[in-house]
Amino acid sequence: MLIKVSCSQITTYSSLQTDSDVHFYSHVKRLLEFCFSDRLNPVVITEELYDKIHKIPWEIVEPPTIILDNNFESKEIQVFSPRYPTYVLLVSGSIKKLKTLFDNLKSTTTWSVESYFFIVDVENFCENANEVLKLLWKLDLLSSFYLCRESDSDNLIIYNYNPFTNYAPYPWRSAETTSQEITEKGTLLYQYFDNDRRVCHNITFDKTKTLGDHKIKTTVILKIHNATRDDVIDVKKNEISALLAGPSHYSIETLQNLFDHRYHVFYDRELYQDILSQNIWVTEDDKKFLHSCSHIELFRCAKNVSENSTIACIYKTSLQLKTMKKFSNVYMSKNLVFTKYYAPWTRKNWALKKKLDKISQEVLESGFLNHLDREMYINRIKKIRKIERIETSEQLDEVTEFDLIPAYKIFGVSLIIALLIFCVEVIIEKMFTHPKTDHKQTMSRVEPKIKRSKLRKTIKKHKRNRNRRFWLP
Repeated sequence: MLIKVSCSQITTYSSLQTDSDVHFYSHVKRLLEFCFSDRLNPVVITEELYDKIHKIPWEIVEPPTIILDNNFESKEIQVFSPRYPTYVLLVSGSIKKLKTLFDNLKSTTTWSVESYFFIVDVENFCENANEVLKLLWKLDLLSSFYLCRESDSDNLIIYNYNPFTNYAPYPWRSAETTSQEITEKGTLLYQYFDNDRRVCHNITFDKTKTLGDHKIKTTVILKIHNATRDDVIDVKKNEISALLAGPSHYSIETLQNLFDHRYHVFYDRELYQDILSQNIWVTEDDKKFLHSCSHIELFRCAKNVSENSTIACIYKTSLQLKTMKKFSNVYMSKNLVFTKYYAPWTRKNWALKKKLDKISQEVLESGFLNHLDREMYINRIKKIRKIERIETSEQLDEVTEFDLIPAYKIFGVSLIIALLIFCVEVIIEKMFTHPKTDHKQTMSRVEPKIKRSKLRKTIKKHKRNRNRRFWLP
């Protein structure tokens, strides 16, 4: 696919090229083929450069190409692409002209700081590398390269710029430059293209991996909590139901009700456009009933509502519930008036936004971000349970020694009865047992054993006497 964006009718491409130019442009094309040959990724190229390299055959399927001439307009580029385009631009003229080209490209629908940018320079022999890359860094373009050739050879040199530190993988090397501004804040890098696919291994690298002493400007914002389904409100469910189900003389549920009953409405300044977009308070006399307040003033508004029946406050639901708990004569609408979500924001196309989002996601998923909130809720729940236990214990009667007297009496009586039963059993056992009969039975069992013992002794004695007679002379 080939798209030519122009306000003129130029349709031919021709120029005179030397052998060295052909050699240089062929290396540029090989670099794009080796390292950036995604056929789904369109290529945006200037007309002069396309005129010089389009005759060199592609070794791969030629990607979709958008050609820019000197008179193109951003509104003419109406191309849908699922991927960020790759820009290959030729430096022809001053740096100011290149800046004008980028200003026009930034207003196109295909513009993205995630794209790869290649600036090709043939005339100046790498003299403007630091100045051009400094310009691209001001546009937040981290993935940018400066392609040029040496003055004494046709070798292609690839320049890159790390605006944070001097970190770069091999074979990138630090380049000497006379620009103090670029050397103080970053490092100008370069490497030679040797017409080998191995050059793609480290041609792109994460420059935000190490930021060194790079300063990031931040500002303090108010901590505004975005309510979720997991939030814990220190108001009991039955109290919320009672507050919401309370009787009222007339229902105030919408902004139109506030307007009809001529209430003075106090609201957060951030809701100004939202309230005006409702087209309820239209005239200047109507807008006199609207009062924008700061967060501190809205805290006071809750107390003023309980004392003045002509004012109404629009504020966070969690704080409104606490107010209703303190003041019984305050009514709160059962439905939400506005649903808002607050989030910090950064400068558009900020180069470090992707890294910051990743770090923020890791901190949030690890639980460190809401650790203090969880500890606060846990301690609050523990205190509530402790108070409930104390209140429950106060409702129970304390057990004293006088309350245990009946238990002691029952235990003593039971012990006496057990002793009496034991004595009765012993007496009955003695009464119904015959001692003589038992003695006879015992002797009858013992006598056979005695006889056997005497017989053994007699036999042993007889043997000893016989042996004694045998040995006498």
